[in-house]
Amino acid sequence: MSDCINVAFNCSDAFVNGLLTTIYSLLINNKNYFFNIFSAGPLSEENKNKIKKFVGKKANLYFVEVDDTIFRSSLDEQNYFYIGLRRLLLPFILKDVDKLLYLDSDLIVNKDISMLWDADIGDCYIGSILDISSNNKIVEKFVRENNLDEYFNSGVILFDCKHIRKDLNVSGITDIIKSHELPYFDQDILNLLYRDRIFKINPTYNFQTFPDSLYKKRQLKHQSIVHYLGTKPWNLGYPITDPKFRFFWKYGIKTFGLFSFFKLTFTKPIVLFKIKFKRTISKIFH
Repeated sequence: MSDCINVAFNCSDAFVNGLLTTIYSLLINNKNYFFNIFSAGPLSEENKNKIKKFVGKKANLYFVEVDDTIFRSSLDEQNYFYIGLRRLLLPFILKDVDKLLYLDSDLIVNKDISMLWDADIGDCYIGSILDISSNNKIVEKFVRENNLDEYFNSGVILFDCKHIRKDLNVSGITDIIKSHELPYFDQDILNLLYRDRIFKINPTYNFQTFPDSLYKKRQLKHQSIVHYLGTKPWNLGYPITDPKFRFFWKYGIKTFGLFSFFKLTFTKPIVLFKIKFKRTISKIFH
């Protein structure tokens, strides 16, 4: 494989600490490769500098200017979903990039991702992983009404950018926005835009979890990428004794340091954690 991997993120200021934890997990578990990291989200200069300082010389870092007014004109100005749509513009914006791995900022890269990067997706436009909420009644209705065979998650996407630029254009996205009801928006558009040209990737590369889904620590540690859906583990509402929470903490603490991690991630008083704090910390590293 190439020793350089192109990875993109689409992160707003609200997710920047999750992004740094994701980047740390990516770099620490893939030391044999060099990364070009593209950040496409709307970020403040303060947070851009924070990311620059964190990445340093460990990877090439590029902040990508994205003109998303084409989406805003199709949406209510208050609709924040246009931010998520930026990931779908990346193949058209990064004209010198032929292949790109997109990652959400609420996941942990737990293993070497070279097999994912090297996946042969044939004549498909993207590689992705089935969404675990495919049996959700809203998703079932969307799949049925749009004659889809399967429904994919948009948190991990392997783009064949060259192929996409050859066959598709941005107007295909705006046409879908104007002509469809989209309950899960950018994810729905991804499924409609690429339809039968999505290569099904091994689910270990997007192991999706909800706060109330029950997994043991050993199940998590064998996954290549763990994706936190719903409430995020850096939010106070996440159950702190949950193995998924402790799994995220392993990387979060190593990213920021123990006390900085508390300060950066929890917005409510830390005193609420005191009863279980020592027990939780002892379990994290076991």
